[in-house]
Order: sequence, then structure tokens, then C-alpha cells
Amino acid sequence: MKQVFLFVFILLSSNCFSQDSFIVIRGKVLDRKSKSPLAYANIYLKGRSIGTISNESGEFEFKVPVENRNDSLIVSYVGYKNLSSKILDVRGELFYLENSSTQLQEITVNTLTGEQIMRKALASIENNYPVGPNILKAFYRDWKIRESTVPDSSKVTLVEAAISVYDKSYKKTSNELIFVDHVRRSKASGNEYNYLYLLVEQNYVRHTFSRNIGNVFGPFDFKHLTYDLKDIVTQNGENVYLITAESKEVPGQYEFYISASDFGFLRITFKGQMKGDVILGDDKQPWLKRTHQMIYIDNALVFRKYNNRYFLNYLKLNWRTRTLSDVTGETTDTREFLQELLVNEIITEDVEKLVHQYGRPMSNKKSIEQQIKPYSKSFWESFNVIKERPLNGKLMKLLEKDGKIEDQFMNQRSDSSKEIRK
Repeated sequence: MKQVFLFVFILLSSNCFSQDSFIVIRGKVLDRKSKSPLAYANIYLKGRSIGTISNESGEFEFKVPVENRNDSLIVSYVGYKNLSSKILDVRGELFYLENSSTQLQEITVNTLTGEQIMRKALASIENNYPVGPNILKAFYRDWKIRESTVPDSSKVTLVEAAISVYDKSYKKTSNELIFVDHVRRSKASGNEYNYLYLLVEQNYVRHTFSRNIGNVFGPFDFKHLTYDLKDIVTQNGENVYLITAESKEVPGQYEFYISASDFGFLRITFKGQMKGDVILGDDKQPWLKRTHQMIYIDNALVFRKYNNRYFLNYLKLNWRTRTLSDVTGETTDTREFLQELLVNEIITEDVEKLVHQYGRPMSNKKSIEQQIKPYSKSFWESFNVIKERPLNGKLMKLLEKDGKIEDQFMNQRSDSSKEIRK
């Protein structure tokens, strides 16, 4: 089946070649036939460790250091041939990337079933992912939205941070260490639970025994999940297996895109619409009470290859819950949580030396809201972030009820630790 991929670039920067400046490449990723956005496309510099990703609307903004102006830009998406273009050749043009999805029935699949492919990919993690120490320089975003029937109880909070994630090796059982470099946030909401560490633990390829929140089975639960080989697509001329996994006990579906050449995971997603009677009282997470019900879960992991190893490029955990009245059983509020991690740079050299310079890592018992640091507007202007999803008027009004968001960023140091815990 023929498909066409539309990619729009716009190069914007009035002084992009001046000292200490950067080139800004803005664009949107669309499917030409359906005009629908293509989310989570990898966008990076050829042979380099820096990159970004498109958001759920297919939009992105990539700030390229001016010293890399002679490099080539790569756009990668499962099912399509990679697009390569010189940075200096990007001039607001339309780029068409055409590829065909190889129909499963056109390929002779001799021995491997969906489960066998999954087991082989799981066994190949040590061969495909970093076995040495590495640091991921990353952007973290945390949205929390509460819409309540109780007057003046609805609220929206936003936290963004520049972090460094240190990992000794995928072979090590110890968790990654997180160092917080910069933070900007709306007025603190009082959250003490560390959602950032929760998000990092949802990297199932690194933490193979992790479960999804809400007691949803993890992706490698061969006892409860049924794996099917649904299709074989291509990426940059190489075949990629599309495996789906479902359980009769919990609604929702995993999708795995696995390289047919080395059995590396390219992308893992999970989407689940929960049943109304799924009570989370038995969930081990301390912030979920018995009166909470899960409504929706949407997870995504995207990897990209660098120096012959697959590194995490994007990680998302999005879920919604509703709270029930203990008396009437009716819904009193709905809440949405969205955590995203975008890897801007991969560091594999002099890692231990750099880590010693970072100081103390972030405690997993201390929330990101409690990381009070000076706000640096100039830093954020040159830092690669995920394009924000637009808030509707009502939610934006809630977010800015304590002042314009930029003013809240500037005044975040004025919040005391007591105010944060309220």
C-alpha cells in the first residue's frame, strides 16, 4: 500500500550565524493522503548525538548550534525511508518521503511467530542497547490538570526541567540517577510524589519487569498477553516487524516496532480505555486511592540508533483518572497527568568524569516541584523542548490565575518549601 509522508520545514533566524547563536528549524509532520499529523518522528543531525522529536500534532522546533550548520538533518519515521537534507538547504520547502508498507501476506514468514519475535528481541537487549555508562541530556515536561465539581478546586500546573540522566549500563539492575540542571514551573501545586522517576521507570526496555500504572500488564508479560505479528513495514529500506499484544483481562493494546535485522525495539506504544468498574485500590502507587478510577492510559517509547546502539529518544506517560464520591458514587473530579521526556543529547565519552562534576543526584522521594532553581530565560531560549500542546481557554485561564506563566517562572524562587507542600 503506497503512502506519502509530508514534511514541512521553515528556517527562521535573523542572526543565525552570529556568535553564540543557533539555527531554528520549525516544521510539521503530516501524512499527505490523510493530512493527519505523524507524531514522534525522530529529527536529528547525521552522525551527531543531538536531536529532537515531533509532538502529537506532528510539530517540532529544532535549535541547531550554528557550528553544525554544515551538517545534514535526518528525519526518521517507522514505515518510511529516512529523509536527509543539508541544514543550509532547508528553505521552507515541502519534502515528500515516499515508501510502501510491505504487506504481510507478500512475505514468506517461515518460523517466527509474534511471541518468538518478542522473545528474541527481549534476549537481544544486551546486544542492542548501551552496555557502558552514558548520560542523556534531556527535557522533561509535567502537566497536571484537575477539573472538579467543587468550586475553586479546578487547577492546572506545569513543570519543565532540563535534566541529565546517568545510567551505568542496561546490564546493571540499579536505577538511573537524575540530575536537575534547570527548572521552570507554574506556582507550585503541592505534589510531593516524584513523577519524574515514575516516568523513567516506564522505559520498559531498560526496566523489563516494570508494569504499567493501574495494574496494566507490562509489555513482556508472556503469561497474560497474546502477541501477534500484524505487519511488516520498512524504515530506510529495512524491514520492521509490527507486533501487537493484548490481554482479555485488561482493555488496551501494545504495539511494538522491532527491527528485523537486529531485533532492536524502535518504538513501543500502549493505549487503553479503561472500564468503569476498574478500581485502583490495589495499586501499589501511594497517590492512587480506592475512590480513583482509571479512565485512559497512553504510553509511548521511541528509540534511535547512535554508534550502533539504540538509545531512548522520547518517553511519554499520559493517563486520566476520575474520583468518585464516597457517599453518592458520582464523579467529583477528573484528572489528567502527562509526563514527557525528550532526549536532546547522548553522551558516551568521559561519562564518569562528568557525573562527578554534577554533585548530588535528585532524590526519588523529592518531587520536581521542590527543585527551586534560578530561572534563566536565556537558557530556555536556546534549549530544545517539545512543542507544547495548546490549552483551551478555560484551562489556560486556570494555569495563569496566579499571573502570566512567564511571571510565574520568574518568581518561582519566592515560593517557600511550606508553600510547595500545601
